[in-house]
Amino acid sequence: MGIKTVDSHAKYLDLPVVFGRSKKAIFSLVTDRVWKKLNGGRRRIYPKRARKFEPSYAWRSIMQANDLVRMGSTWRIGNGNKVRIWEDGWILNNSDYLVHGPRVQLEENALVSELIDTNLKRLPQDKIIWCWEKNVVYSVRSAYHLLDDRKFCNQPSPSSIFQESLWGKIWKAPVPNVIRNFLWRLVKHILPSRARLAKKGLTLDPYFPLCYQQAEDYEHLFMSCPFSKLTWFASPLGLHAPSNVDVNSWVLQGLSNPLVEGVQIFCTSLWKIWFHRNKLIFEQQAFVPHEYEVASSASSFGAEFSPTFLREIDMNTSDVLEASQVVSPICNRICVDAGCFSNGSTGWGLIVKDHEGSVIFSACRFEEIHTSPILAEALAIRWAIRTAIDLNYNQVTIVSDALTIVKDIEGKTCPAKVELIVQDCISLCSNFMHVAVVYVKRTLNTEAHNLVQLSKHVGCRTWSMIIPNLAIVCNPHLGASS
Repeated sequence: MGIKTVDSHAKYLDLPVVFGRSKKAIFSLVTDRVWKKLNGGRRRIYPKRARKFEPSYAWRSIMQANDLVRMGSTWRIGNGNKVRIWEDGWILNNSDYLVHGPRVQLEENALVSELIDTNLKRLPQDKIIWCWEKNVVYSVRSAYHLLDDRKFCNQPSPSSIFQESLWGKIWKAPVPNVIRNFLWRLVKHILPSRARLAKKGLTLDPYFPLCYQQAEDYEHLFMSCPFSKLTWFASPLGLHAPSNVDVNSWVLQGLSNPLVEGVQIFCTSLWKIWFHRNKLIFEQQAFVPHEYEVASSASSFGAEFSPTFLREIDMNTSDVLEASQVVSPICNRICVDAGCFSNGSTGWGLIVKDHEGSVIFSACRFEEIHTSPILAEALAIRWAIRTAIDLNYNQVTIVSDALTIVKDIEGKTCPAKVELIVQDCISLCSNFMHVAVVYVKRTLNTEAHNLVQLSKHVGCRTWSMIIPNLAIVCNPHLGASS
């Protein structure tokens, strides 16, 4: 049949028929074949492109947030053993938290610990904190605001002073909260005008449906539209909207009106224009020829709100308590205040009184250093606590008009910039049998506030048994100082 005759049976089923004592060499053939089968099976079951790294959506989101967390975090210095002076962010007052200046005498990788005298105090470990929340704890809300700020950081925008002035005037405007909220959305450019919706990708006609002359952006809607111009001219203000400014600058100009009624009419007119625009679009109520009606309704609305607003002011200003009602009648009392001046310097004022309210001594301090108001107030309270310790008081009440710092010491919040100062205050309070840090309104702390203003003229001085004023200090025959 043509079958070949096998003369030698060296292998059967890939195993040698004749073998000697070395079993390892023989059965290594079996293990090699098994591993070849396994590896070949893996390649068939798990192809190369399927073996690449495929993290889940949750892990991808977590890893993508690494850069964000690094961007919004900085070091809080303890012993300084982990933080590099030049490479790591640890200066809270700088926008990038880095040290800017000539690198002299210290190496490139020098640590902050080289700047600290460790013999003075036992220091905690360095800690990474989140700078966009007062409690230094990361939150999604603050991360969103960080990304939003970074998104527009390279785009031209108004100065921070302009923005702070605008926000302050909006939230203090003598109008209902609904109009304040409307103004805030207007200057933030988040009102759903047609031009903005088209920019967001919605398919619609971007032209203003009242005049159809140009796209419905904020400047055209509130300033340059012929019907808006008639509305402003018909109002008691008799305004002519300028054509060379943006809506934010114009809103700030209107809010800067020295007359309360003028601010009310201006804000209400803006809101009424938006209100009637929505009526036109969603309810087909004609805006023409009611431009004069818009102006009159804005005026009447402002007149109705004005008595209520003034009544609220009277109630707030009349709600005044005596300082003796918020402190213990058997405790000595120390009133403090701080202030940051426009030239970059900082001043403090302190008054020590006994339990009967008699002045023991008063003092003011002045430093050519630039600090934030919240940090200056925290330093003022620490100064008061240390003064009480130096006077060997067992019971004392510290009076301050800085509500934020008082709450910090109570443990409710703790901003990153003052956390270490607050911890010092809490630690120092353990030296007393009874100690209280209480908040009073600025109107009840005017004596300490006046000392802060006085520090600009006299520097660091102390007076015994009196609370001086500028006239007394300028007279060399009055007021003992040291």
